[in-house]
Amino acid sequence: MLDDLIAQLRGADGLERAEASNRLKELADSQTLARLAEVARDPEADPLGRRDAIHLIAGAQEPDAGALLRGLALDARAPSDARCRAIVALAGREPAALDAAADALARDRDAAVRATLVTQAGRLPRERAEAFARGALADESRDVRSAAGLPIQQLRLATLVGPLVAAIAKLPLELGAEVNGGNWARAEEEDALLRGLRAVASDEPDFRRAVTPILARLVARAASVWAYDAEQGLLTGRDAAEVLAVTGVERGQIAGLEAILRDPAVEPVIRHAIVEALARSRQ
Repeated sequence: MLDDLIAQLRGADGLERAEASNRLKELADSQTLARLAEVARDPEADPLGRRDAIHLIAGAQEPDAGALLRGLALDARAPSDARCRAIVALAGREPAALDAAADALARDRDAAVRATLVTQAGRLPRERAEAFARGALADESRDVRSAAGLPIQQLRLATLVGPLVAAIAKLPLELGAEVNGGNWARAEEEDALLRGLRAVASDEPDFRRAVTPILARLVARAASVWAYDAEQGLLTGRDAAEVLAVTGVERGQIAGLEAILRDPAVEPVIRHAIVEALARSRQ
């Protein structure tokens, strides 16, 4: 019976796979979990079958479930999607086990694996999360750099303001042509990093000094029609404006803020933040 259920879980038939998952959940002993781990590692299995196998392992009461997830996450031969799902499952089930594997995962050749580790870093001890987020900001992969915004936001990692600003400053200023052409990847990277910056924004002088190199960029983003699309989930313009509301701008940039307020198409949430930014700039 177990062989039949495992075969159904590997297959592409959704109804058979769902039925097999329900049956396998009732049989979640150590032998079943080992077979589920085989499915999760199988590049020939249906991706949804791999997903369901990992979900069944993660929800099992068997004590060796965590070790199976850790082994899968570290297995460079396993499909990338399975490894990433195993990392997320391990973070939810046994954060200490993820912490033990995190150094190796942070050096993994698969950018998706590195990015997934960073998205789950908020479950690790704070100093460990900070170290992985710091490393991610300098990663060669856009996905990994983007992922760094999440633990910075979750844990309010104000110590990373400098590296975060440096990462934002390296991004190209041009945005409209890419977004207009349907290429959201670069815009989404800046969006993720600015959400992190917004989360740690403060009126402390050190924060203002750190953000000064990108104030002109922030003004441009707050003014751009391409930098705010709530339906798409692109909130760069809003986040830029809300950082400016905390920092204000240099004297020579005040005219840029005033121009934003004269634009009738500016979203109310951005307009409100720019009013605050102007007030702070004139103090």
